[in-house]
Amino acid sequence: MNNLLKIFLIFNLIPSLTSSVNNFSVPLPETELTMGQNSSEIVKREEVFFLSGGLSVIGYSPTSKGGLPLCEVPCTISFPVQFRDNKGFLISYDCATTSVFVDDILIGKVSNFYNFKPELGLEYAFVSVYDEYWTDLTSKSVLHSDCEGNSVVMPLVSIPVLPIPNQPPLNFEVCAFGGESGFVCGEIVDFGVTITVNVPKTCGDKTTQLFDVTKVLMNKVYSEGDLGAPVYIPLSVPNSKQTIASPVGQVVGDRSGTGQKSRFWYYIPLDRILADSGGLKIASGDLSYLLPPNNTDSGSVSVSDDLTKESNVSDINNLVRRQPPQPQAVDVHAGKRMWIFKSNHGEAPIDGNNGKKCTFGFAVRKVRGRNRFDHGFLTLSGCMHGTIMGFPYNGNPAYYTPNQNWVQQEAIQLGAIGSLVHEPANGISYTILRLLPNNEQYTLWDDQVSADMIVDNAGELEFVAVSRQPQPQTWLYENQELCWWGSSSGHMCGTVVDTSATRVKANPWRWNIYVDAVLRLTIEGVQIPYYLRFDPKDYFQSLIKVRVDENYRPHAEEGHHQSDSGAPVYLPSHNRLGLITAARPVGILFDYVLKFENINDMCVPVWYMYCLSVDRILINSRITADDLEIIGENI
Repeated sequence: MNNLLKIFLIFNLIPSLTSSVNNFSVPLPETELTMGQNSSEIVKREEVFFLSGGLSVIGYSPTSKGGLPLCEVPCTISFPVQFRDNKGFLISYDCATTSVFVDDILIGKVSNFYNFKPELGLEYAFVSVYDEYWTDLTSKSVLHSDCEGNSVVMPLVSIPVLPIPNQPPLNFEVCAFGGESGFVCGEIVDFGVTITVNVPKTCGDKTTQLFDVTKVLMNKVYSEGDLGAPVYIPLSVPNSKQTIASPVGQVVGDRSGTGQKSRFWYYIPLDRILADSGGLKIASGDLSYLLPPNNTDSGSVSVSDDLTKESNVSDINNLVRRQPPQPQAVDVHAGKRMWIFKSNHGEAPIDGNNGKKCTFGFAVRKVRGRNRFDHGFLTLSGCMHGTIMGFPYNGNPAYYTPNQNWVQQEAIQLGAIGSLVHEPANGISYTILRLLPNNEQYTLWDDQVSADMIVDNAGELEFVAVSRQPQPQTWLYENQELCWWGSSSGHMCGTVVDTSATRVKANPWRWNIYVDAVLRLTIEGVQIPYYLRFDPKDYFQSLIKVRVDENYRPHAEEGHHQSDSGAPVYLPSHNRLGLITAARPVGILFDYVLKFENINDMCVPVWYMYCLSVDRILINSRITADDLEIIGENI
C-alpha cells in the first residue's frame, strides 16, 4: 500500500463498531512464535486475523504543523477497553493520533479518548478497531508466554484480563508483552520517576519530561516497538491451572540517553489512565467460568467416590458412632494430611471434596498466657474457610483418616484450626490446629513420634528428631539444601535461591467474593460500585524461595486445594552415609510455582517452592501473645 493511499485512509476512514462478549482464554491460531521476532508475524496475512493486547502495530500521526510528512511509529497495542459499544485498545499517544496499521492493513482509528499531560503522568490514546479484526474469543485478552527466553520457540496464548487494575508494591514482579521484545518480566524498583518522552506529532524532534511513572528492571532490553505494551501480573486462578492477567499499567518510552537499549522499562499506572478517560473500562468479557460452584456448603448431602453406592447414609452414621473397645492410636505427626471443613453439624461430613486438604506443619504448644494448649500443629492460614463476606472463619473443624483418603466412616475429628494470623507484608500467614485431648476412644498424641519428622532415607521411611530451635531466616544462604514432606507429594528437597522473595497470590477468602460479585456485575454489564473495587490479591514479602530438585515433582492437583499447603520445611542434618538424622525447622510450605526457563536455548520446566519462615512465625506469636513453642528436642 503506497503512502498516498495510507494518508487518504488515515484522514477519511471511520470504523463501524458493535458490542461483544468475551469467552475464556485460548491458544492463538498460530501457536508458535520465536521469542524475539516481531509478534505481529503470528497473524495470517492471507486470512482474517484478530487482535490481542500485546500485538505489534504501526501508528500514524500528522505533524503538529498538519499535512505531510506523517509520523510513523512502531509500537504495541495495550489492554482491550470499551466505551459502551465502542471497543478497541489503549495505545500510546506518541505512537498514534489518527490511524493504526498491522503491516499494510488498517485496523482502526484513534477515537475521542486521549490525553497528553506530562505534568500529570498521562500519555495515552484509545484506538477503535474494525469489527473484522475483533473477536470476543481472542481480542478481550492479552498475549502471554510461559517462557522468558530470547530465541526459544514457545507457544503463545491469549489470557483473559481482570476488570479492575491494581498497583503492586515495590520489589514485586510484573510482566509485559511488547510487540518487539515479546514476553518480559521484572521487579518494580521505583515509583514517582520522571523520564524524557517524545512530544506527540513531532516525529521525535521534540521531547519533554513525563512525571510520576513506575520504573521496572526487566529481564530484556527495552526496544522502541514495545511502546504502549500492557503491563500485568500473571495470576494463577485458585483451584485451577488457568492463568489470568491482573492489569497494572501501560509502557511508556524513555528517550533520554540512559533509557535507550536499557533493561529499565517504565509504565503509567492503568487506573490513572482509566480515571482520566472519563468512561473507558477494561473489556474483560465473560469470565463466568471463574465463578465458584453453588454446591460448596460442607453440609451438602452427597456421597463421595470413596463410599460404596450401596451404603445408606444412616448406616454410615452408625459406623461413625461405633467406638472401638480400646483407644485407637492415631498416627498424627508432621507431614500428614488433614481435612478442614466449614462446619461438621455434630458428625463427620459425608463428602470430603467439600473440605480443604492441607498438611500438618511442625508440632507446637502454647505454655504461657490465656488459652494454653499442650499439643497442636502449624499449618497455612489459607486452609481455613471464608464467609460469604470474604473473611476467614474464627475456627474450622479438622479431620484425619488413617489411609489418607476421605472415607466418612474412618474419619476422626482431631480438633479445630484457629488463631489465624495473616500478614502478607510481613511474610506471615498461619493458623494452629489444636488437638483434642487423648480419650478412651482415640490416642491423638503420642510422645514418641507425634513431634518427629518422617524422612525418606535411601528408600526407607524413618522418623527423625526435630529441633525445638528453628533456623533463623537470616541464617539461610543461597544453594543451601532444604527438604519437606507434603501429604500429597511426599519427600521433596531443593536448594535456596532467595531468602527474601516476594509472591503475588489470590487471597483465599476475598477471591471468592470477588469472582462472585465483581465478575458477575461485569458479565451483566453493571457499573461496579466503589466498595467492591478491592484488590483480590495478596502481596507477600519475606518468603523463602526454593528451587525443587530435578528428580522431584510436586503433585499439584487441578481442581483441588493443594494438599501440601502447610507442609513442614526443614534443614536436614546428614551422617557420613548421607542419611538424614535430624530436622531443624525452617518454614511451612506456602505455594508451588511452575516456571519455564531458557536453559541451553530450550524452554525447560522448573518447579519452585515458597515457604513462610517458622522463626518469623514464632517471633510474631510472642508479639500477639500466642507465645508458641516448637515441640522438639535440644539438638
